[in-house]
Amino acid sequence: MRDYTLGFLSLGPIPAVKVLEVAVKAGFSAAGIRLTGRSKNDADPTIAGNLTAIKELQDTSKQLGVRISNVTTYHIRPESRIEDYLPVLEATAELGCDKIVAASYDVADDVLVDFFSEYADRANQFGIRIAIEFQPYSGIKTLGQADRIVKLAGRQNVGFLIDAFHLARSGGVPKDLSSIDPDRIYFAQICDASINTPEGMDLITEARSGRLYLGDGALPVEGLLKHLPDNVELEFEIPVVSDKDLSPEKKAQIIFDRTSGYLAGLGHVDK
Repeated sequence: MRDYTLGFLSLGPIPAVKVLEVAVKAGFSAAGIRLTGRSKNDADPTIAGNLTAIKELQDTSKQLGVRISNVTTYHIRPESRIEDYLPVLEATAELGCDKIVAASYDVADDVLVDFFSEYADRANQFGIRIAIEFQPYSGIKTLGQADRIVKLAGRQNVGFLIDAFHLARSGGVPKDLSSIDPDRIYFAQICDASINTPEGMDLITEARSGRLYLGDGALPVEGLLKHLPDNVELEFEIPVVSDKDLSPEKKAQIIFDRTSGYLAGLGHVDK
């Protein structure tokens, strides 16, 4: 059976250790976690640089046999400095993880390219890849813009996170993936969503809490799977607003059961 990865956003605001525990209990073999808040001033607890928290994550990952697939950290903003990310790189390496998700806001393209070039050089020393997540409400809005940054940065360890939701909401379609280097697709986040953002909900809120289980929406999930490389890692990031009051354990179990059933029906289990 194909391995599945659970995205932390699916579960609501819970500690990273709890994400691992919940993921493996539901049947996932890996999970993505958040190492810091979205900014330096974010109230979220910061694991990077916290030796006790890192040791607890290491021990939990090893004891439960669940892999830490990727980590999310500070958004790149005009005030960002590469020094802020060095503890993140060190913590990511200590956790045995090789992918960091990167999103950018309000940064000029030339500055962003220079930042990614240095960021990637520092990450490469730890064997870490930088996965750019394009989001229609961010500074890197489309797959095409992300591809331009990847090419201008000119580093072998800068690539893409393909999120089904962001691809659709940015006006992209699955066949657009044919225009980029498949070896640069580091992993994909899979979910479903309504054909348009629901009335009364803005795009950021929908992205963070209003997605749908596979088969419940209108996204071309099957088409996306067909255009992704055969061996790409699939992470399921499915925060569902109607289930927001369920326990993390229940949310994870529903995601695993619905996801495995849906993909089995498409013949993607042993792809």
